[in-house]
Amino acid sequence: MEISQEMINKITAMNDAELKKAIGQIADALGASQSQKRMAVNNAGFIKRKINKMSKSEMQTFVSKVPPEKAEELKKTLGL
Repeated sequence: MEISQEMINKITAMNDAELKKAIGQIADALGASQSQKRMAVNNAGFIKRKINKMSKSEMQTFVSKVPPEKAEELKKTLGL
């Protein structure tokens, strides 16, 4: 999945409730355990700050580790 500036902008523009929901859906799509999902959702602010600090290439490297079929599911989850 190719990361675009539009994707980054959409994620960073989410309010806390939207971001927590998206993080939960992403965790489900990636097969995270319930405890992993809960930890990620509870750290939504931290995740948003990390995304804001990441360069496009850093984000691309991170996303490239996601299997292609999961990447498509993530795009749908985020409405991209």
